[in-house]
Amino acid sequence: MPVIHAIDSGGNTMKALYVEGCFFPFFPFTKDPKRHLSNIRNLPIRDDDLLLWGYPRTGCHWLWEMICMLSKGSVQYDANTKENYMLDFMTPEMLEAMPSPRTLNSHFYFHHLPAQTKEKKIKFVVLHRDPKDTVVSYYSFMKGFAELFDYNGTFSHFLELFLEGTLPYGSFIDFEQHIMQTLEDNPDIPVLHVFYEDLLKNCAEELLKVQRFLGYAADEKLCSGIAAACEFKKLKQVIVDRPDPLRGDHKEGFEGVCRKGVIGDWKNFFSKEEEAAFNEPTLVEKCL
Repeated sequence: MPVIHAIDSGGNTMKALYVEGCFFPFFPFTKDPKRHLSNIRNLPIRDDDLLLWGYPRTGCHWLWEMICMLSKGSVQYDANTKENYMLDFMTPEMLEAMPSPRTLNSHFYFHHLPAQTKEKKIKFVVLHRDPKDTVVSYYSFMKGFAELFDYNGTFSHFLELFLEGTLPYGSFIDFEQHIMQTLEDNPDIPVLHVFYEDLLKNCAEELLKVQRFLGYAADEKLCSGIAAACEFKKLKQVIVDRPDPLRGDHKEGFEGVCRKGVIGDWKNFFSKEEEAAFNEPTLVEKCL
């Protein structure tokens, strides 16, 4: 099995899979990773499917909840979790059982997504976030699992792996550049870019853009209602109360997939030297 243990300068290891030139989380690829990737590539896609695409910890759980509400025209929380609609972990049987409209999501590179996402030209919503806040959220997430990632380094050590791209799902900058190159090479793919920071500042306004992209008439009342229902603390509690297949792997005290939902928490983690490495030039400028 292609298991790797990336090692930071402090000697801490990060457990991941390395398959077809990419890094992946350890589950659920354990038995036959290559076959799993092949199965996903061949998953059937419906014409009315929507795909939320982004690097880990860019806010995909939050936006997924809101898109589900928009697609159903209702301020009601989905009974399922985002992971139930995550292509990365799906089998054909799981996907077929999901009712339409389906808000699918993935952290995969484009060539690992189902081929029919391109053939059927389904709509893509691409989520972006400041890399400094992304790495802080990713660090907290990784530290919250006892067995899956087996990482016990400091933030500075984790930052090394983030910059090297030796984490599950690889390099942030490579992923962002891959997204932009994929969309440039496939101009017929319908796409909407959404930024985490804009959602926090003007959620209802951003949801109106998503609503129009989905092909619906603007409904300001619905968008305002969804923004209120998915205010971070409310949604965090909803997600905590749902069944979570990974909860048994949480370390004691881990709050789950939703953490703070703020902009600028990176200032509590970065040294001045680490901040300078990101800002000259910024990774966002390189990516976008």
